[in-house]
Amino acid sequence: MPGGYAFAVAIIGVVMAASTGIIGASVVLLGMMALPAMRAAGYDLKLSSGLIAASGTLGILIPPSIMLIILGDQLRISVGDLFMGAIGPGLMLAGFYALFLIGVAIFAPHKMPAPGRSLESPGFWPALWALTRDLVAPVLLIMSVLGTIILGIATPTESAAIGAMGALLLALLSRRLSLRALTLALRDTTKTTAMIVFVMIGATIFSVVFRRLGGDAMIAELFQIDERNPYMVLIVIMAMIFVLGFFLEWVEITLVVVPIIAPVVMALDFGMPSEHVLIWFAIALAVNLQTSFLTPPFGYALFYLRGIATDLPIRVIYAGVMPFVGLQLVALAIVLAFPPLILWLPLALR
Repeated sequence: MPGGYAFAVAIIGVVMAASTGIIGASVVLLGMMALPAMRAAGYDLKLSSGLIAASGTLGILIPPSIMLIILGDQLRISVGDLFMGAIGPGLMLAGFYALFLIGVAIFAPHKMPAPGRSLESPGFWPALWALTRDLVAPVLLIMSVLGTIILGIATPTESAAIGAMGALLLALLSRRLSLRALTLALRDTTKTTAMIVFVMIGATIFSVVFRRLGGDAMIAELFQIDERNPYMVLIVIMAMIFVLGFFLEWVEITLVVVPIIAPVVMALDFGMPSEHVLIWFAIALAVNLQTSFLTPPFGYALFYLRGIATDLPIRVIYAGVMPFVGLQLVALAIVLAFPPLILWLPLALR
């Protein structure tokens, strides 16, 4: 059917997001597997590149997400609550991608043509069994991490250890665990951890000096736009962070900007407890920061995809991600307008 490959990319993006939460790995894997097949099938290059980049970035929102862990630390709120609160917006955003693909398949099928009749199919039930069999391992890995956190069996740190052990066992059972692969994984993990720790140290020093010089009072006065309408202040903050996402990585925004604006948000009256406000604000912020991976000129997902598709002009990738950035902004507006979309699951499971 028209759009078959596209829907497969979107679904695998969700599975990858819930399994790893690593943007680079998801984008590179989807790009290497799906882009050649979509090209061969005659798919529009803008649509293909935009879908791959956007689906790969779901990992920063759908738990387990390192962004939510750092946000929880910065805002002093439960990471488990953030994980539960992010499930609804993450699946909603994936649903928006699917609706967009349905629209393109109906109104512009030439951009996503059906594959040729020469393709051999094993039949519905054999294909369903093969799909189910291949999804067992990722589902077990997802449940080992998210299930232990949501059920209160383990802390996020302990569940990370469980997930790492589960990934090692899966690699061992699939006979793909080698000393070289383990060494590369340990090195990349150490580099990422060291980068985040040093940014946290620098951000903490900056925040202390900034507050000592009265910067927090200056920021509070800056956002006193209309005290009777706290949503206007929140919209201005989100607009500022969206613009910063064009030029800064999410780590810098989370560790430098969030500690400064968090007191401003806590001082606003949204008619709910401050803890609920922080959970709602953190998830809305995560949806906002997800766009930073797609917005030029420094969107990381764009460069990951460009790195594996060297013959694909960067302007094609830029044009391809624009509809998906628009869908993310729609999701952000819905999250801001309907806080229960985020809060119902964390409150229901307490």
